[in-house]
Amino acid sequence: MSSNIENGGKDSNSDDILKLLGQWLTTTGDAISIIGQAIALENDKLQQIQDQKEKEPLELQLQQALQQMTQTQEKIRLLQKQIENRTL
Repeated sequence: MSSNIENGGKDSNSDDILKLLGQWLTTTGDAISIIGQAIALENDKLQQIQDQKEKEPLELQLQQALQQMTQTQEKIRLLQKQIENRTL
């Protein structure tokens, strides 16, 4: 009978060890998942920064083109006024 108790104890220890191992694997998997999500977020952030850096020169060119257009429109208005004044 005592050998039966000892065997039962060993089975219980094995079960506990397997449960502990399963919990450890689950926890490790969760940690790896969280780390993966953090890396993905960081990569997204870096990609957004890179995209912004690529857009900046284009936005600057657009802003300069708009300024030139505004200046040209002002020159045209002044020329139109001069023409109107000469024809009067």
